[in-house]
Amino acid sequence: MVWPHDNHQWKWRDRAPNQLVSDAYQAAFEKLVGLPPFDASYRFSPAAQNLFIEWMEEIQKEARSGDIHPVLETHLIKMPQTVASLSLLFELLEKDTTNVGEEATAKALDFADYLKSHAERLYGMTNNVCISNAKLIFNRRNKLPSPFTLRNIHQRKWVCLSDRQDVQDAIDILLDCKYVSAELVNVNGGRPTMYYYWNQEVNHGSLG
Repeated sequence: MVWPHDNHQWKWRDRAPNQLVSDAYQAAFEKLVGLPPFDASYRFSPAAQNLFIEWMEEIQKEARSGDIHPVLETHLIKMPQTVASLSLLFELLEKDTTNVGEEATAKALDFADYLKSHAERLYGMTNNVCISNAKLIFNRRNKLPSPFTLRNIHQRKWVCLSDRQDVQDAIDILLDCKYVSAELVNVNGGRPTMYYYWNQEVNHGSLG
């Protein structure tokens, strides 16, 4: 995924495609399609393997740090497959070996850094929406029963909170920030329901 940068300017342009780039693009597909069936397993060379392991350790530590949004965490955990695939593609396009070399792997890692920066920007929007929704619930807390449930919020159809997952994500932020506490209650032997209580010290405060 990439997030195009908007420079807030637009101008009509009518120009022929760059023929060299177009030819190279077409040649890449033709080369991949024309490759014979693989009769061997492609592996990282020792130097490329070391590069991959070093990057893998860094990305997995970041993904499991607990400091990033769960959606971005899932994205990062899946990135090794992307890097391995890109490394193989770069190797197949530029060389004819059965080893994925250091140069192809380095290019894949550079591209992964680019993709990661765009993913962070994209999922950053998710964080902003969740925070806005948490503020909305906080500012309208007097309209909710005490204690309240996710259903109480969902039924009100407040803007951006008509989806149950959006409500849950917003409540999770309020829980993390200690604005609410949660208790699982079993009423009349039925299915347990999670009830949320506003912490007393925030009743007269504001969510910044």
